[in-house]
Amino acid sequence: MKKKSEGNRNIGLDLLRSVSMLMIVTLHYLAKGGFLWNTTPNTFLWYFVWFIEALCLISVNCYVLISAYFLTDSKQVKMKKVIGLWAEMLFYSVSISVILALAGVPLSIKDIMYTIFPFLTKSYWFINTYILMYLLHPFINKVVWSINKKEFQRLLIVLIIFFSLEQSILPLPEMTLDETGGYGIIWFVVLYFVGAYIKRFEKERQFLSGKINCVIFFGSGILLLLSRTILSNVLLKFGFDEKYADVWYSYNSIPVLLASIAIFLIFLHVNVNHRGIRRLIIQIGGGNIGCIFNT
Repeated sequence: MKKKSEGNRNIGLDLLRSVSMLMIVTLHYLAKGGFLWNTTPNTFLWYFVWFIEALCLISVNCYVLISAYFLTDSKQVKMKKVIGLWAEMLFYSVSISVILALAGVPLSIKDIMYTIFPFLTKSYWFINTYILMYLLHPFINKVVWSINKKEFQRLLIVLIIFFSLEQSILPLPEMTLDETGGYGIIWFVVLYFVGAYIKRFEKERQFLSGKINCVIFFGSGILLLLSRTILSNVLLKFGFDEKYADVWYSYNSIPVLLASIAIFLIFLHVNVNHRGIRRLIIQIGGGNIGCIFNT
């Protein structure tokens, strides 16, 4: 398939931003709505919600891959955009807290501290980590463009072994080198290098076809569901906490990483010919947080 872009934009990646946002909403709906935890195990609904959860886990990874793909060519930080994003998030953080307080919701000192200093705490983990990655990207790019292909591949192997494969093997996050489960700067940097590798060497056309990537994406989702089903039944049988069955349901597990790369490669070469649809995709995708520093 031919990659179609308009100006400096890639229509497929704009579309992936929007799809990723829908996936993030779905993840929050399934978790906060209680569907993951309140459905009866081994029923059709249980299998369904955990399979959808597995497929949607690629969403955050895709945002970072998209950012890396575009930021790889960048040489400087645009502080105006960083400060603008900080100001916007502070506005919403304070506004929401004021509304809750006026509605009679009690706020502790800790809540107030999180509200006033959202970027020095973990109030908005994604934005904090995303901004930090952006601030670091000019230095990361020096590595990206200074090493050859074989060195780059060795770097990726080391990063994936210690920050993804290890996560997929060890049963508890606290046993790993990155116990955040992908909710931190370490995993964002790993993904940045993956996205940068694709950007540097995509013209060699050595990456897998769309059909194979589709198989990898859905196959990874099925693998996650199988792991959740087997581990859940085993843990419940021996009286252990079922939460340990989610070891592969993390952003930095090998199946989720492979699925993220596969879906990214699929959308990277999406071709949209209709001008009106392309403009709509750009308008919607351009409003997502993942493109703030890419345009």
